Order: sequence, then structure tokens, then C-alpha cells
Amino acid sequence: MSSESKYHFSSWEDIEGIIIKHINSAKTSIEIICFEMTSKTIINKLISKRENGIKVKAYLESRKHYKDDKLILNEFSGFSSSSNKYHSLHEKLIIIDKKLVIIGSPNLTDKSLRSNYEIICISKDPKIVNKSIEHLNNLHDNKLAVADQCALNKNKVVYDNLLFNCKNKPNYGEILFSSEIIMYDLINNMILSAKYNIDILASHKIEKNIYNNLVSLRNKGVNINIIKDVSALDVSDYNFKLIDSIRYIDEKSKMHIKAIIIDNSYYVFGSLNLFNRSLYKDLELVIVGNKINTLKFFNNVIKYLFEVSGNIRYLKLINIYYNKLLYKIKST
Repeated sequence: MSSESKYHFSSWEDIEGIIIKHINSAKTSIEIICFEMTSKTIINKLISKRENGIKVKAYLESRKHYKDDKLILNEFSGFSSSSNKYHSLHEKLIIIDKKLVIIGSPNLTDKSLRSNYEIICISKDPKIVNKSIEHLNNLHDNKLAVADQCALNKNKVVYDNLLFNCKNKPNYGEILFSSEIIMYDLINNMILSAKYNIDILASHKIEKNIYNNLVSLRNKGVNINIIKDVSALDVSDYNFKLIDSIRYIDEKSKMHIKAIIIDNSYYVFGSLNLFNRSLYKDLELVIVGNKINTLKFFNNVIKYLFEVSGNIRYLKLINIYYNKLLYKIKST
């Protein structure tokens, strides 16, 4: 594999099999950061590799309880968010032999890996790999900084540079962590930079100010296309006048992808949800880039999800489960 990052969509490929393949290929080390890991298949593979002399480390969000499998807590140390500056450890990152990283939207659970709509990225890009290793080491040593909300001038330079790189540097890609930047400002700056269209894939509700900016941009002629999981159906979808811009996944497969594509020119993808806690308080990671092959990949994923989703009027006709919420929406 070259240093080019490659993306995989769960409806087209076996992402669990791809992850297991790379775990099996490990020669020296496997390091994991994840919100939740309950897949016995993954756990047993990790234990087997450890028994064969491979160094295995996993950092998990400690407030998730694994009542059915004490093996996880015996084998792996959790992340104590109660003693940390952050609310939750929500990143999804696997580092193999300090040479390859797996980044994406899924947790290491059977539901995420076998049922959900998910995307993973496999990368040997030295910049992405080295920064991921540095981040994991800082997490291990409890040396993660907190992105300074008050350092507005510094942050503005960071975001302006990112936008410049995305717009002007071909084949650009970078991994970013919430310990170094304020994710809300990153997302807001990128959304406000849109001239033509914004595509959003979201598994949860969208923060109010971001919604306001999307409405403002649509009123200026920017095409807005949002595909959300039906569990993210919200009163604000009516109140903020984006009914015709939003489609919902109403299937047993949860829409769990988190991605934004701006003007079909650059993208943000990773573990980041678009609600307040994720944008401000959780440990999150994203990849920001403008790579042509990746943009084509996301366009094809959006086309696929468009075909299996419906707008809110469609949901009103077929989804009894959401009648209460829909009644509340109609009453506002």
C-alpha cells in the first residue's frame, strides 16, 4: 500500500474483515483508541496477538460498562475521563506497527461493524501516522492540552491556513485532534466558506448555531444536502426551515457516518458529531483534505445514501414510531 489514504464504506465492503486483516498483519504493536469495544471477534484477535508477543494497548471510554465481558477490563486499561479535562473519549483510531492507521466512524462493536452505515480510512501517510502516534503518547502520559477557547487570533490563523491548504494545495490531507483546535470553530469556518454546496452526513442532531448558518447560506443560494439517521429527527428540522434539505435513514442499519463536504472541493471526516458536547468537550479527531479520489468516494456514498433515505414527509407516512415527535413538530 502506498502512502495514499484509502476509504471503505460498509455497504460495499466488509469493514470488520478489513480491520481484522490489519490486526492479523501486525508484527510489533497494535494501539487502539475507541469509545466502545465489545466485539468478541476483535477482542479475541487482540488477545491472540498479545499472546504471540505483539504489544497491544487499548484506551477506551471508561464510563462504558462491559457487564457481559470482564475480559476487556482485565486485558485493557480504560480512559479515566472523570480525572481528565474532557467529557468523553470519542475518537476511533487504530495504529498498526506505528506504520499504518485506521480512522473512522465505527466503534469496535458488532452493531457498528456489521449493521451500521460506517466509513473507515486506512492510511500510511507519514504525517497522519506520526501525528496519531504523538497524540496516543500524550494520551498515555496524560499530557493532552486543551484547545484554548480564548486564543482567537491563534485559532483564526490555524483555520485560515486549513482553508488555504484545502483550496490551493493539491492532494492535501491532515489529521486534527480536539486537543489542538476547537472543533466548533473548525466546522463553522468551513461551512461559512461554502460558495456552492454543502453535503453533510450526520448520525445525531446538529448544533443550533451551525443550523442557523446553514439556513443563512441556503438563503444566499448555497445548496444544502443533509442525510441524517432517523433517530436525529428533531423539532429544529422544522423550525430552522431546512425540511427540503434533509433526508433520513429509516432502516435497521443506523446512519453513523460523520462527514462534511464543501463545494465538492474539500471534506471533514472522522469521529466528530455536530452537537455541542462533541464540538466542545469530547476528545475527537477528524481528517481534513481535498484529495480527488476521496471526494469521488464521498460523492458515491452520498448518492447511495440518498437512494435509501427519505424526506420528513416520507417519514410521516410510514414511521409510526416517530408519531409523537412528529405531532410535537406540527404543534410548534
